[in-house]
Amino acid sequence: MTPLAVAGPSCAGVCLVSSGEADWAPVEAAARTGARHALGVHPWQAHEQREGWGGRLREELLRQPTAAVGEAVVIATAAGRSST
Repeated sequence: MTPLAVAGPSCAGVCLVSSGEADWAPVEAAARTGARHALGVHPWQAHEQREGWGGRLREELLRQPTAAVGEAVVIATAAGRSST
């Protein structure tokens, strides 16, 4: 993910959604400027995540109570890919 230059007061009502673990910190930082944010892993990127990402996602969601769940990798899990 590239830095989110669009974040700011004009982002009120916008939800920034991560597509993988590498996006969680930039999305959280951008959300501090007025946008909502969602953390998760897109099914197409599930195989690119480090093992144990599901536990780290849970920890981040507990640490960031205003974050929504953006992707839960239901499709990838159904296709036989690991979600942990």
